[in-house]
Amino acid sequence: LWTNGAISDIGTCCGVGLPVHRSINLAGEFVGDYKATRVNRIPVYWNASGIAADLPALGPYGFGTARAINNAGRIAGSSLDAVEDVHAVIWDRTSQVHDLGFMGEPTAGFRRFTEARGINASNVVVGQGLVGSDYHAFKWVNGSYTDLGLGAATHINDSGLIAGFAPGTIPVTWTN
Repeated sequence: LWTNGAISDIGTCCGVGLPVHRSINLAGEFVGDYKATRVNRIPVYWNASGIAADLPALGPYGFGTARAINNAGRIAGSSLDAVEDVHAVIWDRTSQVHDLGFMGEPTAGFRRFTEARGINASNVVVGQGLVGSDYHAFKWVNGSYTDLGLGAATHINDSGLIAGFAPGTIPVTWTN
């Protein structure tokens, strides 16, 4: 952790997996995940003192990713269910996981996939979901998904400006 020009060791967590820290809020809380298997990760929340806690998952395996945390402590990410579909979720710190469901349905033979990647102070969530055989950016507000087109939405600020990328990793922004 970098504070006032000095680096602090936040200690260890997460068994044998090295954690990836993905987002920090103004209170000093941060989120990320660690590799639990060759392909699956466990989502983690760290409080401002650096104490880590695994976030609850939808499925029995505990797998998911924590991508962003807002200043109220709401965390956006994804969680695998029992059949290994990936759901967009938000967490209330470490206490509860809320399933945002899926943006759309994939082509037959594909697993369902929707991942939350950003959240602002109004709890507006942005991310990416599989629709047909294409990945689409989305905005989620109060239970409703808005399709932003091909690509991925990765961040949203408190004014509602959304950043992300279009196919080919071309940087883009969306506005209200």
